[in-house]
Amino acid sequence: MPTWFGTTKYVKPLVQKLCSHEQMLCSKTCYNSVNIGFLIDGSSSVGDSNFRLVLEFISNVAKAFEISDIGSKIAAVQFTYDQRTEFSFTDYTTKEKVLSAIRNIRYMSGGTATGDAISFTTRNVFGPMKDGPNKNFLIVLTDGQSYDDVRGPAAAAQKAGKCSIFKCNGI
Repeated sequence: MPTWFGTTKYVKPLVQKLCSHEQMLCSKTCYNSVNIGFLIDGSSSVGDSNFRLVLEFISNVAKAFEISDIGSKIAAVQFTYDQRTEFSFTDYTTKEKVLSAIRNIRYMSGGTATGDAISFTTRNVFGPMKDGPNKNFLIVLTDGQSYDDVRGPAAAAQKAGKCSIFKCNGI
């Protein structure tokens, strides 16, 4: 994504891309059968106003899915040089509670270590998930360059079968 301004126009294409990944059809089945983890850049270069735009974008994506204890699930991790699990897949089982949790995420500020954050999220958010019918996706939302290696952790996460990774730059 070239910019976060006007993020609503990117919601529908991203949702369709998630549903069409690996020949999943955008149907009621897709909207009920994905686990989406959001890895959110909370570095100083993002800034509070852009961070709020990112949270709005995440809320709009979450609204497109049927979130329940047996349906789609949402998780969020914020990162700088450190990582903080904002909420995991099992914390909230209704769309309303997920949206409230997203609104309550507070901006961290700091450096950018995206590779470490991918490893952390793969291990601590996707790792405890039992294998099931849901497809796992990690959406990395960042304003750009990381101070650490990103390719190795991303490849390891995908190779382990934990999640498919989508990276969105442009804050």
